Amino acid sequence: MVEGRDDVFGRDAELSVVSEILDEVPQGPIALLLTGEAGFGKTTLWRRCLESARQRSYRVLACRPVESETKLSFAALGDLLGDIVDEVDLGLPPPQARALDVALLRVDPEDAPSDSRAVSLAVLAALRLLTAEGPLIVAVDDAQWLDPSSARVLEFAFRRLESEPLGVIATLRSSQRMPFPLGLERSLPEGRLPTIPVGPLPRQAMGELLRSRVGDVLTHSRVGRLHAMSGGNPFFALEIARAMVRGDAPAAGEALPIPSSLRELVRRRVVALSERDRDMLLVVAARSTPTVGAVESIHGDAARDGLARALEAGLIELDGDHVRFSHPLFGSAILSEASPERLRELHRLLAEVPGTDPEERVRHLALGADAPDAAVAAELDRAARLAGSRGAPDAAAELCEMAVRLTPADRADHLLDRTLESAKYHVAAGDAVRARHLLEATVDASPPGSGRARALMFLGAIRPSEGSWAKALELYEQALAEAGTDDALRGRIEQGLAYAHLFTGDTPTAELHARTALEVAERGHDVGPIAEALGFVAYVEFALGNGFRRDLLDRAMQLEELAEDHWAWDETRPTYTLAQILKFTDDFDEARPLFHDILTRVVERGRPHSASWLHFHLAELECWAGRWDTAEEHARRGVQAALQTGETAHYRTFSLYADALVAAQRGDVDVSRAAAIEGLAVA
Repeated sequence: MVEGRDDVFGRDAELSVVSEILDEVPQGPIALLLTGEAGFGKTTLWRRCLESARQRSYRVLACRPVESETKLSFAALGDLLGDIVDEVDLGLPPPQARALDVALLRVDPEDAPSDSRAVSLAVLAALRLLTAEGPLIVAVDDAQWLDPSSARVLEFAFRRLESEPLGVIATLRSSQRMPFPLGLERSLPEGRLPTIPVGPLPRQAMGELLRSRVGDVLTHSRVGRLHAMSGGNPFFALEIARAMVRGDAPAAGEALPIPSSLRELVRRRVVALSERDRDMLLVVAARSTPTVGAVESIHGDAARDGLARALEAGLIELDGDHVRFSHPLFGSAILSEASPERLRELHRLLAEVPGTDPEERVRHLALGADAPDAAVAAELDRAARLAGSRGAPDAAAELCEMAVRLTPADRADHLLDRTLESAKYHVAAGDAVRARHLLEATVDASPPGSGRARALMFLGAIRPSEGSWAKALELYEQALAEAGTDDALRGRIEQGLAYAHLFTGDTPTAELHARTALEVAERGHDVGPIAEALGFVAYVEFALGNGFRRDLLDRAMQLEELAEDHWAWDETRPTYTLAQILKFTDDFDEARPLFHDILTRVVERGRPHSASWLHFHLAELECWAGRWDTAEEHARRGVQAALQTGETAHYRTFSLYADALVAAQRGDVDVSRAAAIEGLAVA
């Protein structure tokens, strides 16, 4: 149990709903989402949920991610499963047990790298093992701070639950404007995902809370003013009340601007500590997973007394050896008070703390560097590859960018390689916009030659996602002119030219480039480029009216499975090409499962750009097949996936077309016209 006060005031109605939800867990998967602004008491209510679950003898797996942990691979998964990995490993097939151990850094992944699908299957199997023994609760506080790697594998597992007695209890800041976390709206049947908005605390309950924490010094009128000034936010009100008791509150009648004045009050709470105690808390603020041991490593025997004073002041909470701020604002205030020099010095010290996660260690090394450092850049490079091998492209992309910043200027080849790797990982993580910005800067800074040709080629592959095939064609042509004698590079550029010519309306020229790309790929004996080129030649033949070359696609699909690392863009897979041709020839029953198989793959791997395209195709297919409800659902999900990419205009255009098409088929003329007009405006 976390040390601290978990009294619940004024939440009787919410607790009644919680009790009903917990009673339903043995009947099958169910989830409860607690939403609200920061400070309204979601965490306090969440803790009471867990306490009630344990009283029912339910097993509880809980994690409380913070914003800094979103950059770490599988941080939340490690917190959820860390204490039970040995237990579940015994019941898992060896490949799944190893995949889980690799993801959680319990074994070295170098000899047998894992991917997110293997980890996802292991987590699903682990949850089934645990629920076979009795009801299980998976609890996540502040779900908006889940690291993407953990979120993907948990979503995979939850979507495959059937009748297991498992409940998910999560909190989410409503100010984040996020969809349901972990894909819960797609995983659970209707009625099994209730949401409790945790809003302002009633005035009477606010008074009870304040008097329980600061004593009876607050008059009835002061409680009323605090309630009004805080908007019913118990955290804000308590902070203001403590300031009023100390005598440093604003004068009577003076408005309290929230949150700027609150931040000042938080700063005052922090600076009230001694300089040494603030320096101890700086360790807590700077680490992703702060512990008492880490503070002791830096400050020695004085650490425990300092942390005790911070605990008494209400700034931190202790959960065993783990330390966390009672509100993230305290950590922000601590960091803002520290000088850049002190922060760099601290990060260098934190990198040497025994037992530090390898990925966090190298981040500290990077943040502690005050100049380019080839050795640290090389370590970041290795950490990025490790994160990528664990199925965490988002973390890998950021580590690559840190490596770029620390690469000495005279290492031009390393700078280029690391930038391209970062762009590749950003695309895999669904952030093509960031990838484009990196590549454009690289093109501007690089001299003509094969290195810049690689960046131009990759940039050409990204630009179509923003609706600019003409720009892509220009980039590919420039890349080909600078590629020199690198046959493999020229083959990949020829493939890009084939796509660009097709989608700018010149199909005959597209066929010429497609066949050249195939010839070059066949000479190089690389199965990935061969599979992609075969699939596209078949597509161009179909587009030219030369028939359905199933023979080419059958060979391409055999090679596709042998070249899994090749498919940065799932739209270039031969399977995707076959599904499209089947759709265009009205073979919906064969096309549908192919699209769904690819969609499952891209969702599991966190590729929203591909997911948006697949939902568009499925929306159109289902509309043609007369399944309008299903078509409408795919159109809606396509928009949601587009929002995750940052390239909403391009993808939203196609999703709005699908909306308009479905409405037209149903005879909803006004709805169809509105969607079409919006689509034209967006496009």
